[in-house]
Amino acid sequence: MGTRGVSRKGLLPVPCGLAALALLVGGGCAWKVIPPSAEGDTIPVFVTSYNKTSRLALPADPPRLVEFGFGDWHYYALEERGFASTIRAALFSPAATLCRRELPWSEDPEVVRRRSGGEATIRIDVDASLAAGLLNELEGLWDSLAEPRHYREREDLTLARWDDVRYTVFRNSNHLVVAWLQDLGCEVRGWSLLNRFHIVETEATETAPPRHLTSRRGPRR
Repeated sequence: MGTRGVSRKGLLPVPCGLAALALLVGGGCAWKVIPPSAEGDTIPVFVTSYNKTSRLALPADPPRLVEFGFGDWHYYALEERGFASTIRAALFSPAATLCRRELPWSEDPEVVRRRSGGEATIRIDVDASLAAGLLNELEGLWDSLAEPRHYREREDLTLARWDDVRYTVFRNSNHLVVAWLQDLGCEVRGWSLLNRFHIVETEATETAPPRHLTSRRGPRR
């Protein structure tokens, strides 16, 4: 993946992590999503923000949306939100999590936002074959993740432990959503540390071709 991270042997110094945490609380610039100038069959996908994270929802058959997200296993999945757990998630995360849930089909982003319980949702029309390819890849990844899994009833959300990748504050859910959008042919500009995004409508923009989809789409260790 294009998003870089530190290795387990090259941990970031604590002051950097504290500065990043301050940015998470205090603010930051929005990132801009420029849709692809897709020709032929297109289909909508949706990005929704939840607090400081974002998730991507892809269309599936029978008609429904399948939403995926990423986070730290202890902080995000098990909801261990104390100060020590926050620092560990930002700098020394021992395991990540991939989350998944299904939502009723809709083409209206406001309907998707209400049903998902998110803060904001944008719709992006992309090449239907690329959306199907990314969905198949993420479903394959999901099926490959073994126990433990954690179910969050209030959101109807299932979270699986993902040991093959490492979460950091500089390689978080928003970075992974950006990488998925790029695989769908979108161009993303700006700082994606936070979940502040908006869509840019322009017909003159040319986007780079989507990157090769690997069988384990996730941040590099």
